[in-house]
Amino acid sequence: MEKAVLSKINRQVYKRFPEVKGAKPRKRKYREFVRLTYTAEVTTEDGKKLKRVVRVLATEQGEILKITTSR
Repeated sequence: MEKAVLSKINRQVYKRFPEVKGAKPRKRKYREFVRLTYTAEVTTEDGKKLKRVVRVLATEQGEILKITTSR
């Protein structure tokens, strides 16, 4: 995956999920697609820490097919 395409996907993910902003995605090949996994630690209102995971399934051309997230 080209850097420009990855940068485009990153901007879309960071806009929708600001808590993972700055997290470098882990790339894995999934069939003919690419699965990107963003991980961050979030502090809740009561002070507890939660691990937040955002998974993105995208094409090599940068089209996002599916986004899933943990709570």
